[in-house]
Amino acid sequence: MKKIFMILSLAVSAETVCGQKITDSAILNMTDQQLGLHLLETSKNQKTAGYVFGGIAVASFVALPFVFEDEFANETTLTGSLALYCIGFGSTITSLALLSTGNKNAGKAQMLLRTKSPDEVPGHELDMGIYYKKKASRQKIIGISLLTGGYVTTLIANKQRNYESESSGNTNDIVIIVGTVAMLASLPILIGAAKNNGRASVLLKKETIPFSYYSKPIGLNSVAFSIPLGNSR
Repeated sequence: MKKIFMILSLAVSAETVCGQKITDSAILNMTDQQLGLHLLETSKNQKTAGYVFGGIAVASFVALPFVFEDEFANETTLTGSLALYCIGFGSTITSLALLSTGNKNAGKAQMLLRTKSPDEVPGHELDMGIYYKKKASRQKIIGISLLTGGYVTTLIANKQRNYESESSGNTNDIVIIVGTVAMLASLPILIGAAKNNGRASVLLKKETIPFSYYSKPIGLNSVAFSIPLGNSR
């Protein structure tokens, strides 16, 4: 238990210690290898904490109907149910935040620790960074669309079920299941977007293009004009 609390505290504080930008003065003296290993360890702690909070969220939502039923049967206030719902909701948000940050740091570490191929052309890292940035943007749009659409669909179906017949209620149950699946499917997509953002942030920050790349001719066509300042003989 003590080890779990240590991991949770490290993960929560990791954003202020290790999740800073590559240009932060606290890590300027680190090599790519050192920083990559540092971020990799941080990522493991954050993802472990994220899974712990995810487990708490699942346990809270599983226990919620039983607590609610017990309070309703005994005609007591629903303080326990409300507290359990808040714990489940807060744990879900915390879990998603930690998993996203952990995967983002994992993406940074992957790029910092990668072995460069001798065949890489100048500007390859810049192209890779742009690719991962675009991929992350697409994943973020898809993930947010699934999450928002699933939530709105589930909310509407829940409201409709209270006012319609039993046959319509069965249809609404199916809609609720589809909406819930959509929300669950959005989570790995959003986490993947965070990882690709981490990869892109390192590649676009470094931009390690040799100076010789700029100094040699690259065959660009150009148009020039001149203004005569006097007679030439």
